[in-house]
This record gives sequence, structure tokens and C-alpha cells, in this order.
Amino acid sequence: MNTDFQTFDVTREIAARPETVYRTWAEPDLKRRWFAPEVSNGWHAEGYEADLCEGGVERSRFRHDEIGSFQFEARYIQMRAPGRLVYSFTMATAEALLSASLATVCIHAHGAGSMVIYTEQAVFLDGGDRRETRLAGTTDLIAKMAAIAGEVENA
Repeated sequence: MNTDFQTFDVTREIAARPETVYRTWAEPDLKRRWFAPEVSNGWHAEGYEADLCEGGVERSRFRHDEIGSFQFEARYIQMRAPGRLVYSFTMATAEALLSASLATVCIHAHGAGSMVIYTEQAVFLDGGDRRETRLAGTTDLIAKMAAIAGEVENA
């Protein structure tokens, strides 16, 4: 049994106001566009449901053409518009729990836009996932979120 504790941050400037950035995390239709699109880089969404409020649950099932199927399940601990979201989540396959994490998203005004700082405290279990893979995936997701926030801001 292997237990690997890791923490990482992803920081990104976004050309949208904090209120708009917060909406991209807190409104299910907007969140689905960047977090669970039907197809993205070999990933296929197989289901998405979200009750994005304190105590609410978000679930996503997705599959990658080369590495298989996964389930994401989150519970929202705190949502403070427009500046902070805190949630816990697990990642699993049908066979095993891969990780459990605590994520904090801080959104600050920065010039005409926002600065987002995403911090994840994770425990990766039995070698099924690792920090480098999660960091790369999270960085990609936050870039997609930034693009959606820019679209919403300019609509």
C-alpha cells in the first residue's frame, strides 16, 4: 500500500472580473462547458450532475481513449462569492479509489481582471495517480475555465 501526500498550486491571470470567474465555477451550465465537455483531447464525458452550493455534490464520469474510465465526486464545503470556493473530492476507477483531495479556489481582483489561485492538497493512493499528472490536468482545466470566463465577460 502506497500513500503519497502532495500539495500544489496553479495560479493564473484571467481577463474577466472576479464575479464572472466565480460564475464559471458556481453555475452548473458554465462549469460543465469547461470541466465536463463532451469531447476534449481524447476525454469523453459520460455523465455530469452538479448541485453547486454549500453541502452540494458534483459528480462526473469520463473516459479517456487510452487510459480508461474515471469518476469524480466532490462535496462543496464553502462557497463565498466572488472570492472563494472550498471543496473535497475523490477520483476513482471502477476498481479503485485513486485519490482524495481538498481544493481551495481563491479569486482576487487583479487589474481589469482576476487572479485565480487554485490549491490542492491530495493523497494519491497505491500509485493509481500522481502529482505530475494531476497538476497537468488541473492546469489544462483552469486554462479552459479562463477561456469560458472571457467569453462570458465579453458576451
